[in-house]
Amino acid sequence: MKVTYTIAFVLSTLFSAMVFGQNSPVTGIQFSNDEINISTDFMDCVSTKNGTAKQYLNITIENKKPYAVAVSFRKNLWYNGTCINCETQSDENLVELRLEGGQSISSNCEADKQLKIFFKMLELKNVRQLSHFELRNVQVKKL
Repeated sequence: MKVTYTIAFVLSTLFSAMVFGQNSPVTGIQFSNDEINISTDFMDCVSTKNGTAKQYLNITIENKKPYAVAVSFRKNLWYNGTCINCETQSDENLVELRLEGGQSISSNCEADKQLKIFFKMLELKNVRQLSHFELRNVQVKKL
């Protein structure tokens, strides 16, 4: 009986990992060390003026130290299972920022394209959608 429950638990865990794993973006902490936290959460941006409704992943960077730091990383993005920028070295997806001691920064709908990732159009069906992302080569330097 105990073996049956164990097998059922393992199978349900594997199924959950397949459904909610690598192919769906996650929110929460994406990177953390003793100096910074980098996290993501969803942000809906609706513009009646432009007639658009977009969803983004908002990136928040928190400096946990009392001194200023320089933070840099590259965003690798997959849409519908295909990485659109893994083979390029374009600065378009390079993030380079300075944070003062104890400062936390994030984006909003109107500004700071560096700190958001386009996820999907909210009112359109069958259009490309973010399926995975990675923050690569995260570097933190004390200033």
